[in-house]
Amino acid sequence: MRAGQAEPLLRRLDEVRRGFAVLEGRRDAVARRAATLREKVAAAKGRLEAKPEVDALLEEMQEAGHRRTLGSYEAMLSAIAQDVLGPGIAIRLSLSTERGLPSLDIEAEQDGARCSVLDGCGGSLNNVVSAGLRAIATMKSGLRPFLALDEADCWIRPGRVHLFCHVLRRLSERIGMQTLAVSHHDVSSLGGAIAIVGLEARRDGVAAVVQAEGPAWPDEATRGIRSIRLVNFGSIRDATIPLGPGVTAITGENNIGKSRFIRALRCVFYGGPEGGDGDIRHGQKQAEVEIALEHGRRLLWSRRPGRNPVTLWTLFERDGSVAEWKGGACRTGGRLPPDWLREALGFGRVDEMDLQVSRQAAPVFLLGETPSRRASILSLGRESGYLRGMIERHRQNCGEDSALVRQGEAELAALEREAALLDAVLSSRPDLGSLRQIAEGADALAREADAIAAKAEATEAREGEISAASAALGSMVEHLRTAEAKPAGAGAALAAAKTAQGLSARIALATKGEASLSAAVAACALLPADAPALPDAASALAAEAALRRAEARMLGIEQARVALRPLPPTLPVPPNAKGAEAMAALLTQGMEEAHATGVALREAASAVATLEREREEALAEMDVCPVCGGGLLAMAGAA
Repeated sequence: MRAGQAEPLLRRLDEVRRGFAVLEGRRDAVARRAATLREKVAAAKGRLEAKPEVDALLEEMQEAGHRRTLGSYEAMLSAIAQDVLGPGIAIRLSLSTERGLPSLDIEAEQDGARCSVLDGCGGSLNNVVSAGLRAIATMKSGLRPFLALDEADCWIRPGRVHLFCHVLRRLSERIGMQTLAVSHHDVSSLGGAIAIVGLEARRDGVAAVVQAEGPAWPDEATRGIRSIRLVNFGSIRDATIPLGPGVTAITGENNIGKSRFIRALRCVFYGGPEGGDGDIRHGQKQAEVEIALEHGRRLLWSRRPGRNPVTLWTLFERDGSVAEWKGGACRTGGRLPPDWLREALGFGRVDEMDLQVSRQAAPVFLLGETPSRRASILSLGRESGYLRGMIERHRQNCGEDSALVRQGEAELAALEREAALLDAVLSSRPDLGSLRQIAEGADALAREADAIAAKAEATEAREGEISAASAALGSMVEHLRTAEAKPAGAGAALAAAKTAQGLSARIALATKGEASLSAAVAACALLPADAPALPDAASALAAEAALRRAEARMLGIEQARVALRPLPPTLPVPPNAKGAEAMAALLTQGMEEAHATGVALREAASAVATLEREREEALAEMDVCPVCGGGLLAMAGAA
């Protein structure tokens, strides 16, 4: 491995360490999820174990509440049937549970025998029971207490119609139900007890004529419909029917338009397919239905083809301004009636059932529905609404708990498998710290090896220089040995050389001294006659001798320096070989001797510098007049 090759390995170790950290985090998350899921599954199983007991308790509570409610319903329906059809008839309501929901069976009991009202009894009983059921459903629905019955007495014998009207009147008195009843029977004998409005055909159209007035409104604030006006609606050009707080009967000849008022109310209350362009009077562009309400309000429904929207609902205040509901104007167009019509005025459907306004073609109400829908529409569920909500919520919770147990156990199994796999992987995790230390140590060793190799290469490069230096050193040693063997000849030669060098120096010095002496003589001529005697020149001679010795010493030092110049400043490190150990010892000894020689050279150089300073000082002294201290040459120049 070379230096730097461990870096990728170290990076890979860091990536592996981060990967194991991610796996540890996932293992912790799996453990937390599994613990939470176990708690939820255990709780769901506990609730499912208690489901039968809870179901039984809720059903018992529901049946108890229904029995209390059904008792009052049975009494009222039985009274209505007996008032119209005679004694001996009782209406029985049987409540059961079907798929967790209340189911209602409606039967008639006579002479101890029971039969279905719809299938086992005559039409007159169906008329009476349907009217009573519609009144009960409307009151329990929370809608406006208003009924519009179209031929609800169609199967009752004419001699008993007045009894049926008396039942409607008593319902209005007891429960505050306002009723508009369309009848093709003669009800003139009921004048005073109920209001009677007859429709008559005239040249300019159908006119509504009040034949008998019923109870008056106590005040304008009492809730109720005051009148219904149709304009260009069907066969009616413009007709208004006033309504009292109790029962108002509409009578007239066949096909005169009595049911048009019921049709108009269905258009206003239910919208959709109930209203169409066929309701617009022939040759007119727009049909209108106006309903006068409490507090002087007016509800206007209009339909005009080509207009956008075609159908429009508008609620006006007494002053003619558009009313507001929950911050918005009560003026809405579209196919279906607006929400404010039900919320503000109390007109609308309940569970897609027409409670307030019947149809002539379907005088039977609720008897043809399923038992569970009967219970729902009759508000038996509403009577115990909270209980029904609890039952329904309990059913949903049980379904959710079953799904939770099923899905939770499957997820727990998957989590356990994943946790086991993670544990196996993490348990086999190597000691990444030790691996990193090994990699870093290997990288350090590689760097040291590279450094040693570089030093070896440098040593090999300088072996030649060492060999040359060794050869020069050997030559020098050999020369020195030769000189030692011939000391006499060498000494004579050295003495001759020194003598010749001394003579050259003395000649040069004499030449310089002659010039200096001439200058001095010329300067002395200027001296006065009583000039002082010169001091002893012994010191000058001693200085001259010292200079000569210094020059001779410097010459020897320079020769030694020239001889040692090829040597390197420091010895290279030899390669790791046994043959080089002896050479290293010799080179080390040579370096020590060279170091000692260098020290001697530095001392000699220092001595030479000292001698040169002494020489300069001596020459300076010789060039200065010992009497006046002035320069002799300067004095000669001035002369």
